Amino acid sequence: MLEESGLVVAIDGRDIWITSSRTSSCMSCSASKGCGQKALAEYAGKKAEDLCIENTAGVDVRVGDRVVVGINEGAFLKASLLLYTLPLLLLFAGGYLGTLRSDSELPAILGAGIGLAAGLLIARTLGQRLGRSCRYRPELLKVISQGTSKNRNEQA
Repeated sequence: MLEESGLVVAIDGRDIWITSSRTSSCMSCSASKGCGQKALAEYAGKKAEDLCIENTAGVDVRVGDRVVVGINEGAFLKASLLLYTLPLLLLFAGGYLGTLRSDSELPAILGAGIGLAAGLLIARTLGQRLGRSCRYRPELLKVISQGTSKNRNEQA
Protein backbone atom coordinates (compact mmCIF):
# COMPACT_ATOMS: atom_id res chain seq x y z
CA MET A 1 0.00 0.00 0.00
CA LEU A 2 1.37 3.39 -1.02
CA GLU A 3 0.58 5.91 1.72
CA GLU A 4 0.55 9.70 1.98
CA SER A 5 -0.49 11.97 4.82
CA GLY A 6 -2.71 14.99 4.45
CA LEU A 7 -4.89 17.53 6.21
CA VAL A 8 -8.69 17.37 6.12
CA VAL A 9 -9.92 20.72 4.80
CA ALA A 10 -13.62 19.99 4.18
CA ILE A 11 -16.25 17.31 4.69
CA ASP A 12 -19.30 16.97 2.45
CA GLY A 13 -21.40 13.99 3.53
CA ARG A 14 -19.24 10.90 2.89
CA ASP A 15 -16.75 12.87 0.77
CA ILE A 16 -13.65 14.15 2.54
CA TRP A 17 -11.46 16.83 0.96
CA ILE A 18 -7.81 16.39 1.87
CA THR A 19 -4.88 18.60 0.99
CA SER A 20 -1.43 17.06 1.02
CA SER A 21 1.94 18.68 0.56
CA ARG A 22 4.01 17.04 -2.11
CA THR A 23 6.79 15.21 -0.41
CA SER A 24 9.81 14.93 -2.58
CA SER A 25 12.50 12.35 -2.08
CA CYS A 26 14.74 14.53 -4.27
CA MET A 27 16.16 16.30 -1.23
CA SER A 28 17.66 13.11 0.18
CA CYS A 29 18.70 11.51 -3.11
CA SER A 30 22.37 11.55 -4.03
CA ALA A 31 21.59 11.98 -7.74
CA SER A 32 19.29 14.96 -7.28
CA LYS A 33 21.54 17.40 -9.15
CA GLY A 34 21.51 15.37 -12.37
CA CYS A 35 18.00 13.98 -12.22
CA GLY A 36 15.22 15.10 -14.54
CA GLN A 37 12.52 14.26 -11.99
CA LYS A 38 13.68 17.05 -9.69
CA ALA A 39 13.62 19.53 -12.56
CA LEU A 40 10.08 18.46 -13.48
CA ALA A 41 8.93 18.78 -9.85
CA GLU A 42 10.39 22.28 -9.62
CA TYR A 43 8.85 23.22 -12.98
CA ALA A 44 5.39 22.06 -11.88
CA GLY A 45 5.76 24.33 -8.87
CA LYS A 46 2.50 23.36 -7.16
CA LYS A 47 3.35 22.28 -3.63
CA ALA A 48 -0.06 21.02 -2.48
CA GLU A 49 -2.60 18.69 -4.01
CA ASP A 50 -6.32 18.55 -3.16
CA LEU A 51 -7.98 15.16 -3.18
CA CYS A 52 -11.59 14.08 -2.63
CA ILE A 53 -11.94 10.69 -0.95
CA GLU A 54 -15.11 8.83 -0.11
CA ASN A 55 -15.11 7.69 3.53
CA THR A 56 -16.38 4.17 2.86
CA ALA A 57 -14.91 2.78 6.10
CA GLY A 58 -16.81 5.34 8.18
CA VAL A 59 -13.71 6.64 9.97
CA ASP A 60 -14.58 9.45 12.41
CA VAL A 61 -12.77 12.41 10.88
CA ARG A 62 -13.20 16.17 11.25
CA VAL A 63 -11.84 19.29 9.57
CA GLY A 64 -8.29 19.93 10.76
CA ASP A 65 -7.40 16.26 11.33
CA ARG A 66 -4.19 14.85 9.86
CA VAL A 67 -4.95 11.59 8.08
CA VAL A 68 -3.23 8.87 6.09
CA VAL A 69 -4.60 7.89 2.67
CA GLY A 70 -3.36 5.00 0.58
CA ILE A 71 -3.73 3.23 -2.75
CA ASN A 72 -2.96 -0.36 -3.66
CA GLU A 73 0.51 -0.71 -5.21
CA GLY A 74 -0.69 -3.10 -7.92
CA ALA A 75 -3.44 -0.72 -8.98
CA PHE A 76 -0.97 2.18 -9.05
CA LEU A 77 1.45 0.17 -11.20
CA LYS A 78 -1.25 -0.86 -13.68
CA ALA A 79 -2.52 2.71 -13.98
CA SER A 80 1.04 3.99 -14.51
CA LEU A 81 1.72 1.41 -17.21
CA LEU A 82 -1.51 2.34 -18.94
CA LEU A 83 -0.80 6.04 -18.79
CA TYR A 84 2.84 5.95 -19.92
CA THR A 85 3.40 2.75 -21.90
CA LEU A 86 0.32 2.45 -24.09
CA PRO A 87 0.69 5.83 -25.88
CA LEU A 88 4.41 5.20 -26.38
CA LEU A 89 3.85 1.73 -27.86
CA LEU A 90 1.20 3.04 -30.24
CA LEU A 91 3.49 5.93 -31.24
CA PHE A 92 6.22 3.46 -32.23
CA ALA A 93 3.75 1.10 -33.92
CA GLY A 94 2.24 3.97 -35.93
CA GLY A 95 5.69 5.16 -36.98
CA TYR A 96 6.71 1.66 -38.02
CA LEU A 97 3.53 1.13 -40.02
CA GLY A 98 4.14 4.48 -41.70
CA THR A 99 7.61 3.35 -42.87
CA LEU A 100 6.09 0.26 -44.48
CA ARG A 101 3.86 2.45 -46.65
CA SER A 102 6.72 4.32 -48.36
CA ASP A 103 10.37 5.30 -48.14
CA SER A 104 9.44 8.88 -47.33
CA GLU A 105 9.53 10.18 -43.76
CA LEU A 106 6.13 11.87 -43.96
CA PRO A 107 4.05 8.66 -43.62
CA ALA A 108 6.19 7.60 -40.65
CA ILE A 109 5.69 10.95 -38.94
CA LEU A 110 1.96 10.92 -39.63
CA GLY A 111 1.69 7.31 -38.45
CA ALA A 112 3.55 8.13 -35.24
CA GLY A 113 1.30 11.13 -34.60
CA ILE A 114 -1.84 9.10 -35.21
CA GLY A 115 -0.51 6.29 -33.01
CA LEU A 116 0.27 8.71 -30.17
CA ALA A 117 -3.14 10.37 -30.43
CA ALA A 118 -4.87 6.98 -30.42
CA GLY A 119 -2.80 5.86 -27.43
CA LEU A 120 -3.66 8.98 -25.46
CA LEU A 121 -7.35 8.64 -26.30
CA ILE A 122 -7.43 4.96 -25.32
CA ALA A 123 -5.50 5.66 -22.10
CA ARG A 124 -7.95 8.44 -21.21
CA THR A 125 -11.00 6.26 -21.91
CA LEU A 126 -9.64 3.28 -19.99
CA GLY A 127 -8.40 5.54 -17.20
CA GLN A 128 -11.87 7.00 -16.72
CA ARG A 129 -13.35 3.50 -16.66
CA LEU A 130 -10.76 2.28 -14.15
CA GLY A 131 -11.27 5.42 -12.03
CA ARG A 132 -14.81 4.31 -11.29
CA SER A 133 -13.51 1.06 -9.82
CA CYS A 134 -12.96 1.13 -6.04
CA ARG A 135 -9.65 -0.69 -6.49
CA TYR A 136 -8.12 2.31 -8.27
CA ARG A 137 -9.28 4.95 -5.78
CA PRO A 138 -7.31 6.15 -2.79
CA GLU A 139 -8.84 5.23 0.55
CA LEU A 140 -8.76 6.78 4.00
CA LEU A 141 -6.63 4.54 6.21
CA LYS A 142 -6.40 6.26 9.57
CA VAL A 143 -6.37 9.51 11.54
CA ILE A 144 -2.84 10.49 12.63
CA SER A 145 -3.70 13.46 14.80
CA GLN A 146 -6.88 15.28 15.59
CA GLY A 147 -7.36 18.93 14.73
CA THR A 148 -7.72 21.68 17.27
CA SER A 149 -10.59 21.52 19.73
CA LYS A 150 -11.96 24.70 18.10
CA ASN A 151 -12.50 22.82 14.81
CA ARG A 152 -14.12 19.90 16.62
CA ASN A 153 -16.53 22.19 18.48
CA GLU A 154 -17.53 24.00 15.26
CA GLN A 155 -18.58 20.76 13.57
CA ALA A 156 -20.42 19.28 16.56
